Amino acid sequence: MRDKDPFSTLIPILVLLFLNINLSYGSRARDRMYQDITGTGCFRRMNGTHQFGCSSDRRGSTGVIYFIETPSDITNLLSEGTASSYIPILSLEKLTKETVNLLSGSDKISGLVVFKSNETEITEYSHEDTCPNRHYAIDGTCDTDWNAPGTNLLNYDFGYPVFLLTNNTELEEVRNCFNTFNNFSLRSHYELSLCSLELNFFMYAVIDTPTCLRRSAPRFNFNTHKVCDPIGAVNIWSSLFPIGNSSINFGNTTHTVNIRGDMKQIVLASRLDATSLFFGKVPGAVNPVSNAVTLLYTSYLLKKMLPEYKDYDKNVLFIFFTGESYDYGASQRFLYDMEEKQFPMVSDLNPNETASNIFPSNISLFIELNQLGISESLNAFMLEENTELRNFLTLLKKYAKNLDINEYKGHIPPASFQTFVKNYTDMAGIVVTDHNNSSYTNKFYNSMYDDAENLNYNYLNSSDAPKDSIQQHIADVAMILARSLYEEITKQEAPIPDNLDVTVDELLHCYLAGINCSIQSVLRKKIYQDMISLYVGVPSSINAIATFTGLTLAWLTADVVNNTGPCPGNIETKLFHYYNMSRSLTDNTTICYRSVINFTDSTSPAFLIEDYDWTSGQYSSWTESTWQQPSVRMFLRPSRVHENMTIAVGSLTMALSFILVYLIKSRSHILFPTPIEATPPTRC
Repeated sequence: MRDKDPFSTLIPILVLLFLNINLSYGSRARDRMYQDITGTGCFRRMNGTHQFGCSSDRRGSTGVIYFIETPSDITNLLSEGTASSYIPILSLEKLTKETVNLLSGSDKISGLVVFKSNETEITEYSHEDTCPNRHYAIDGTCDTDWNAPGTNLLNYDFGYPVFLLTNNTELEEVRNCFNTFNNFSLRSHYELSLCSLELNFFMYAVIDTPTCLRRSAPRFNFNTHKVCDPIGAVNIWSSLFPIGNSSINFGNTTHTVNIRGDMKQIVLASRLDATSLFFGKVPGAVNPVSNAVTLLYTSYLLKKMLPEYKDYDKNVLFIFFTGESYDYGASQRFLYDMEEKQFPMVSDLNPNETASNIFPSNISLFIELNQLGISESLNAFMLEENTELRNFLTLLKKYAKNLDINEYKGHIPPASFQTFVKNYTDMAGIVVTDHNNSSYTNKFYNSMYDDAENLNYNYLNSSDAPKDSIQQHIADVAMILARSLYEEITKQEAPIPDNLDVTVDELLHCYLAGINCSIQSVLRKKIYQDMISLYVGVPSSINAIATFTGLTLAWLTADVVNNTGPCPGNIETKLFHYYNMSRSLTDNTTICYRSVINFTDSTSPAFLIEDYDWTSGQYSSWTESTWQQPSVRMFLRPSRVHENMTIAVGSLTMALSFILVYLIKSRSHILFPTPIEATPPTRC
C-alpha cells in the first residue's frame, strides 16, 4: 500500500490559513478605509396621495463633504463645485425651507447632514406645519398659524438622505477631515483627493400609501417582504368607576360590582405622541408629556377623592390617544370603534359579567388637555357653549385660586376633540391649554428641541417643589381639574386632597429622563427602551411609552383588592385586569390591584375598510416605509484625475493582457513544442 503524501494533509490547512489571513486583512483594510459616524436619519412616510421624507440610494449615497457657514457658501457650492456630488453639512438652525429648496434644485447634491450647534441659542424651531393637521380640521381648513415657527419640512419630499450627527467628537473629526482635504478652492476639487461621506438609509416604499400596501400584499410580493406599515400603536383608556357589572371569584371570596348602565361619560383626554424630522429624536416635553402627566395626576387625585361608586349618574373616561400627530388617526379609530359597537370591547364577556356599549351620544362632556407648560393662566377653547359646559367652566373658575381661566369661543386649536365634534356638532367640549388664541407658547412644537429644558424641568428627587416650578404648576392644574370633576359628579363641594407633587416630579422624570425609573420599579414590569421617543411607530413594534403610561394609569386609578399580598391565579374576567404592584413609591410591598385599564388599536380606520378610497380624506392614511439599517461612513475619495488614471491604466493593462494571451496561444506550438515520444526497444 502506498504511503500517504505528507504534503496532502498540509494543503487544506494552508488553504484555510491563507483564507483567514486574506479575510482578516480585507476587514482591516475596510476599517482603515471607512470611519463609522454616529447619526440618525430622516425617514419616509406616505399618505393616501403623496410621499414625504428622505431616502438614500439602495447602496448608499456618497458625496464630498462641504461645511456651510453662510448663505453665500451654498451659492458658491452650487455654482463652482467641480466634484461629481456633494453632501453639505450645516447647523440645524440653517435647515430652512429656503435652504432645502435651493439644495434640492441641484443635481450636485446627493445628501445632507445637519448638527446641533452649541454656539447659537435657538429661540424657536419646528418643522411641523404652521397649522398641524390642517386638512382634518372641523371645516377642512385652518386660518390661524398656531405653530408660527413651522417650516412644514415634515411634509417635504427631499429626494436624498438627511442625517443628524449626534456625537460632537465625531463631528470635529469630520470637520478636521474637511479642513485637511476639502477646504480649498471649489474649482480645484476635481483634481484633489477629497474627504467624503456615505449615507445609507434606503427606504423600500415609494409614491403613496395604496401603492406601498399593494406592493406589500402576498399576491404581488413573492418575497413576502413588507415595504410599509400603517402608522399607529395603541390607545389607552380607563375609567374612574367600572363600566359594567360582575361577580368574580377571587380566591376564597366573591367580588361583586354593580354599576348603573345609564351613566353619562365625561371624557378627560390627552394625546400621547409627537413627531420630528429625525427618527428617535422626539422628546415631546411640552407636547405631549406636560398634558399626559397632568391627566395621570388628575386621575390619581380624583380616585383618592372618589374611591368608591355610590350610585352616581356620571363616570369619567381617562383616554390617551397615540397617533394624533398624523391627522388624528388615533382619535378617529377610537370614535370608529364606538360607532361600530366595539367599545368597550364587550362582545366576549364571561357569563357572570354584563356591560353596555358606550356611544358618542353617551359623552356629556369632552375635556382635552393640550400643552400645559408654565403659564399664569389656563385657556379654555370651545366652539359653542351649552348648559353642561357653562356649569363646568364655572367650577373651573371656582377652584382656580392661583390661575386665571380665559375663555375663547368659536374655534379650537388642533386637538383630538376636533375628530369628535366634526361628526357630532352638538357635543360639549373644551380644550384646556397654556396658549392664547393666536399661537402656541411652545416654540419648539414637534421638534427635537421640545425637551426638558423647554419645559423648564429639573429633577427634584423628592425635594419640595418651588412654587414657580413645572412640577407645582402641573400639580395645581390637576388639583383644579380633579376638584371640578368631583363636584360635577357628586354635586357637592370638593375637598382638598393631599397634593403629593413628588408623584408629578417622578412622572416627569420617567418621561423625560428614561422610563427605567422609580415608577417602573413600582409597576413590577420590565419595559425595555433604548431611547426616549414619543414617536407613535407602527403596530408591529412595541410602543414602550404607551405600555408604561397604561400601567402607570392602572396603578394610579386601580382598586386595591388584596392589601396583604399578591393576586391569586386564574381570575376569570374580561372587564378587569389584575396587577401585582408595589403599595407606593416608598413601600415596595407587593399588593393586588384591580383595574379597568385597556389598550385598543390606534391604527386609522382607513386600514380596516375594504376598498377604502384613499383620496377621500375621510380618515388618516399615513404609513411608514420599511428601511435598511442606517449608517454614516467617512472615507477619502480619490481625485477625478486619479480615478481617470486608474481606469486608463487598468484598461491598458487588460488590453495588453488580451494581446499577450493571444500571441502566446497563437504561437504555443513554437513556444511549447510537443516532446517526441521515444520508441520503446523491441524485446528479443
